[in-house]
Amino acid sequence: MLHNYDPVIKKMNYRFLSSLLIISLIVGVVEGLVMLLLNLYQQGGGLLTELEETVLDTFLLALMSAPLLWFVVLRPLVMQISREQETALEQSRLNAQLRNAINAHSLVSIADVDGRIIHANDKFCEVSGYTQDELLGKDHRILNSGYHDKAYIRTMWQTITQGLVWQGVFCNRRKDGNFYWVTSTIMPLLDDTGKPYQYISIRQDMTAEKETNAELIMLKRAVDACAEMIVLTNNEGYIQYANPALCQATGWTQAMLIGCKPDVLDSPNADVSAIAAMRTALAKGKSWAGRILQRRKGIASLHIAGQTTPPDSLEFWVELNITPVFNRDGSQTGYVQIQRDIQCFQYRLVTI
Repeated sequence: MLHNYDPVIKKMNYRFLSSLLIISLIVGVVEGLVMLLLNLYQQGGGLLTELEETVLDTFLLALMSAPLLWFVVLRPLVMQISREQETALEQSRLNAQLRNAINAHSLVSIADVDGRIIHANDKFCEVSGYTQDELLGKDHRILNSGYHDKAYIRTMWQTITQGLVWQGVFCNRRKDGNFYWVTSTIMPLLDDTGKPYQYISIRQDMTAEKETNAELIMLKRAVDACAEMIVLTNNEGYIQYANPALCQATGWTQAMLIGCKPDVLDSPNADVSAIAAMRTALAKGKSWAGRILQRRKGIASLHIAGQTTPPDSLEFWVELNITPVFNRDGSQTGYVQIQRDIQCFQYRLVTI
């Protein structure tokens, strides 16, 4: 037994019943008026046979009720149906445009309750490498890459068979054997009892994004392992990253450096003219290379009045190279700073 009716069906039923009630009311009132007129006619001396009375009653009833039925019931009903047809037509056009947009952008498939594919759009076929004939009637195991464990697949099935929407990432295998990654949303279509009878899947190909992320992870590992000291800043010059080599050499942690400007590493005794030249070059969007006196994190030597202050053992010279980093559109996004401890480098040369 159905407990919830479609709102459109409920509205149609209400309209039908209300129209039927109004028609019955109009016909009843007009029929009563016609009978009253016929009685007045006969009381005034007019004579009618039974057949004549029936014909005249029918004629007058049709003549008097037809305009009322048209203006009160039929005309508003026709206008409302016409408006709804226009709305339905517009909604149909909108749905068609929406389907076209989804099909152009997403991989769409529909599966029956057993998971067999009953529809696959062109984008799905293009990315997977299979034709529709090769996909229809098969389940999605045809795309299984073996990347995900059974628990992951089981969780997905438990979710959608309960009538819930599942969202996640899948690594699938193309027909040619290559892997591709998709973000997937699987929505169950429910029958009147609330049980799934079909599943619609909408996916976005994220293979390029996944590969880019993998390349970035590999690049970061390489920079982390680099023996050179590396700093990345944003376009305003604030540190966004400092590799372990720099942190180990200077005594600063990455957490301390992020959000600071690189001059926090400079010694108070650094050459002012060299720093000015560096800033001038960077302001023009050019690279700069030179030597800068820097200082490791720590407490400065104590100055005693009347005595010569000993050299600051925390100061060290670096060979510094700073290069602006640009986006593809030519806009500047930040700077990469690579520096080498000259004293350590010279010491290694002497040792070798």
